[in-house]
Amino acid sequence: MAAFELLHHIYWRRKPKFDLSRDRYDYWTIFAVTEGTFRYRIGEETGEAGFGDLIACPPGEWFGRETLSPLSFHVFHFHLSSAEGGAGARLGVRLTIGDTERLASDYRYLELAYGQTGEETRSRAAHLFNDLLMLRETERLTADDRPPGAEPIDPLMAKAKRLLDSSWQTGEMQAMGQIAGSLGLTPVQLTRRFQRAYGLLPSDYVKEQRLRLACCLLKETTLSLDRIAERCGYETGPYLSRVFLSAFGIRPSEYRRSHRI
Repeated sequence: MAAFELLHHIYWRRKPKFDLSRDRYDYWTIFAVTEGTFRYRIGEETGEAGFGDLIACPPGEWFGRETLSPLSFHVFHFHLSSAEGGAGARLGVRLTIGDTERLASDYRYLELAYGQTGEETRSRAAHLFNDLLMLRETERLTADDRPPGAEPIDPLMAKAKRLLDSSWQTGEMQAMGQIAGSLGLTPVQLTRRFQRAYGLLPSDYVKEQRLRLACCLLKETTLSLDRIAERCGYETGPYLSRVFLSAFGIRPSEYRRSHRI
């Protein structure tokens, strides 16, 4: 049996507000945000969640929630297998995944599966759900295995990364000054600390994420360039084409042709 037995999978797209400000369930529940942000309260833990965050609520616990911007998210109801009795304690409430490229890929396939019927579709959704949790656990164990003396991850910059991810994913990119101010930093302090933590300027990080998503959409979909530009936070297809050519030395149309099988 899988460690996490998926019972139900629901997908909501750009939901302006929750119908219920709080609810509780008879089984484990995870909200996995693909776009937008929301505020949550589970037990004594509160916070804000955006792209890259999975919010887990145990059975019978009140799950308080409030949208902060139009929210797209997956809902997973699941059981833990008997062999994974301690897994609930390891889950915690907020699960953050750093590998946004793989995360976005899993989410896209889950969206494609949603609404379809049949055992094969249910099996695929269960596999993708377990992949999300396995990815999070792998990242957790990798962090625990950092060599002695290694510089710890800057928690404030991890939050900055989540804000950047949420901001560009919603298409409402905040000014760097706004993000810095929300963290109690100046733009210069944010830039220096972010580069020290991740080896990239914040603006370069956002550009890298947008182009990674553009590459995935070019390879895996037949969306028009204008639609891909919209999904990746660029104003127009021609503008995305110029950025793509500058970054990779090849136009999006050529990239798509060369990656088709």
